[in-house]
Amino acid sequence: MTEYGISLRRADTTAPVLVGPLTTLPANILVETTFAAGALFTDNGPTLGGTTSMIGWGDGSSSSDVTTVAPADPFTAATLETSTAQHAYSTPGTYAITVDVHDAAGNIRHGTLGSLRAWDVPSNLDAPRFTGAMRRGSLVTCQNGQWSEVGGAVLFGYRWRRNGIVIAGAVA
Repeated sequence: MTEYGISLRRADTTAPVLVGPLTTLPANILVETTFAAGALFTDNGPTLGGTTSMIGWGDGSSSSDVTTVAPADPFTAATLETSTAQHAYSTPGTYAITVDVHDAAGNIRHGTLGSLRAWDVPSNLDAPRFTGAMRRGSLVTCQNGQWSEVGGAVLFGYRWRRNGIVIAGAVA
């Protein structure tokens, strides 16, 4: 009697699926402030380990030491988590944070985790100017002056004061 063995093998050709960020990314952050990011994803498995990730910070730098812990059951369909990586921006601006997830079969998924704006503390380059007669009933206007780049458009607010006290009913 002869035995015939059949071996079926299915190649993993599907890239991991990005679910989203591990935690909510801040919408705004002060320049030089450190924050963390990671990703949630699924893979068609089996997930035996060997999944690596890279987080791109949008400023030309990246963290490539992001790891994934394999689940206890490699055939589970659970959502997987990357470790977190930390970053701080040195320049004001809006940045897109991306992730590349590489599974053990060599499939790669590129996705965006979100974006944030890095702000800097504004400094005055040219003082605001007031024009008009400073007397009751006169129209007085204010030009904003010039401020250092802080990461985006600066919204200006005005409070009219007399002797250091806010004038009731005065509007910008």
